[in-house]
Amino acid sequence: MQGFSLLELIIASALIIVTLTFGIPSLHGALIQNRINNQIYNLSKDLLLARNHAIQYETQVVLCHLSSSNICDGEWGLGYSVFLDRNRDNVYQPNDDQLLLLRDYQNANDLIDFNGHDNIRYDFDGRLNSISGTFKFCPAIEDDEAYSRAIIISLSGRFRVSQDIDNDGKDELAGNNDHISCRS
Repeated sequence: MQGFSLLELIIASALIIVTLTFGIPSLHGALIQNRINNQIYNLSKDLLLARNHAIQYETQVVLCHLSSSNICDGEWGLGYSVFLDRNRDNVYQPNDDQLLLLRDYQNANDLIDFNGHDNIRYDFDGRLNSISGTFKFCPAIEDDEAYSRAIIISLSGRFRVSQDIDNDGKDELAGNNDHISCRS
């Protein structure tokens, strides 16, 4: 006798269906979490790059989204550039300034919001020459609070990544129940 009996085939199919029913939603959540964590990691790394270059080369370094005319426009959700701004005019001029990095976001549906200004400028001492603020990363899903993360940048130029302070599975900005929300 070779092959499967009908009963064995039904049991195997039922096990596969149950596994997929419980496995796919958790895989979806893991993929969303990974995408947001990747964006947080990249921005953290790029903020360090900008700050370190400002200190090392004793010049202003700007991190912002550049419009088609190379002016910072505050469209953070489209990505950003990091450049040495030698003449300190907050405009990228290819002849005078040096482009260090160009970063595009891979999922344009996610909301990336910065409540500070349309740019982040580091001075020669590593301090901000702009307004401090918070980057919020929210996935384009119904329950965005469960996956949202943030980077909080102080005037000293240092930053910290949001954490789940009260162990409820959601990151907070400052204290308990101060969850990150990108909804108006």
